[in-house]
Amino acid sequence: MFSRVAEKHPGHRFAQIDTDAEKELRDSLEITHLPSLLVYRDGLLLFKQAGKFDEEALDDIISQAESLDMDEVRAE
Repeated sequence: MFSRVAEKHPGHRFAQIDTDAEKELRDSLEITHLPSLLVYRDGLLLFKQAGKFDEEALDDIISQAESLDMDEVRAE
C-alpha cells in the first residue's frame, strides 16, 4: 500500500526506516511507536503520528501538506 501511494505521488520522496538498524536516526526523529508517519515539506515537519494509515488517509494527508501556504507555516 505504501508503494502504491508513492507511485501516485512521484513528485514526493517516500522512505521507510529500519528503526532497528538506524537507531540514531530513530532517536533523533523521536520515533517511539511503530509504525509512525512523518511528513516533511521544505525541511519542516508538518505531521507526525503513530499508527497505521490506509491509502485514502495517506492521500488526504499528502493533499493537505501540498495545500499549505508554507510562508504562513514558517511565520508560525
